[in-house]
Amino acid sequence: MTETIMQGSGLVRVFAGVAPTARADGSALAPSEIANYLVRRKGSNGQVYPPVSATLDNGVFSYILNADSLAPLTYTITFSTVDTDGRESAPSPAVVIEVVEEVVSAPNPPTLTQ
Repeated sequence: MTETIMQGSGLVRVFAGVAPTARADGSALAPSEIANYLVRRKGSNGQVYPPVSATLDNGVFSYILNADSLAPLTYTITFSTVDTDGRESAPSPAVVIEVVEEVVSAPNPPTLTQ
């Protein structure tokens, strides 16, 4: 699924899913064992951005993008969990954001009346 946002539209929250409660091997993962959530973003131009921390809001991890500073590209965003031992999970399914240029329409020209 791809979400389209307008370049210059301000802050946009991207949701990826609920916080994990189990490790890949099926063993339990307590909230106290989670050190961080990481967000990775890649642009359709091939640029890979440094990972940043995600926030946890009511059990859902999310990331806020500033559409004012994004180039008009398609961005693929994934989330991962880092435990207190430094082990990182596999990435979440990708969230795809398409940023389109803001189109400014010219005003209608005045009409002459006689």
